[in-house]
Amino acid sequence: MMRILITGGKGRLGSLVAEEFSDLGFSVHAPPRSEVDWSSAVESSRAINSGRYGLIIGCAAYTDVAGAQKNRGKCHADTYSTALNTARAASRAGVPFLYVSSDYVIPLLRGETGGGVYAKAKLLAEGAVARHGGRIVRLAFTTPEQVEGWKWANAYSVAHRWWVDEAASALVATALDPYFMNSEFNEKSNLGFGSDPLIRELGPKTAVTPAELLSSRFPHHPALGRLVKTPDEMAELVGYAAPSDSRFGHHRPPA
Repeated sequence: MMRILITGGKGRLGSLVAEEFSDLGFSVHAPPRSEVDWSSAVESSRAINSGRYGLIIGCAAYTDVAGAQKNRGKCHADTYSTALNTARAASRAGVPFLYVSSDYVIPLLRGETGGGVYAKAKLLAEGAVARHGGRIVRLAFTTPEQVEGWKWANAYSVAHRWWVDEAASALVATALDPYFMNSEFNEKSNLGFGSDPLIRELGPKTAVTPAELLSSRFPHHPALGRLVKTPDEMAELVGYAAPSDSRFGHHRPPA
């Protein structure tokens, strides 16, 4: 069984992915942030070259979506720089790299200017990974930790949302799909609009809003007492308006 390296492997998604691979019999290494700074080219290269890995999965990224508005430099380093340095080191070592992106990039692909700092960093990260021959999964999920502090729920955005455990299982299955992981890089493909062999979009088949997600597992969550129904309300709360629609398959190239 091949040895797997997971960046961000101590986070909620990364730890679940590591657990599933271990249960399948794979040897998994998921170093903490204190051990490897993936935003550093030197540390990324050293970590990847120190083990004989058959696959690298990139879960490491900035995770505070709203906080990214005030911490642009940190978001850029933890998201873009981390993806770039890991992808570059993986390519030089000849190890397949699967990067975890987000449905937050979908509005940007439609040509919308909003979406916040987090979405823009994720899209930049996708480009860096693609340039170095990696694979990309756009994953739509929410963790119980993320919703603990919610004071309101977004009820107007049409989105795809899984709980993180479902997302982790889908990610593992995709990482083990030889057709996807071994598909040839097609420089003429339409990057980001559903036809690129490097990209898969994973989320529930039916759109699930944040409010619906909460009500399914935490029906008495206090955030359900205040449903944010307009972009203006959203902008007032977090500093930018969330898109009306981040569903996979509902994006087209800008005119």
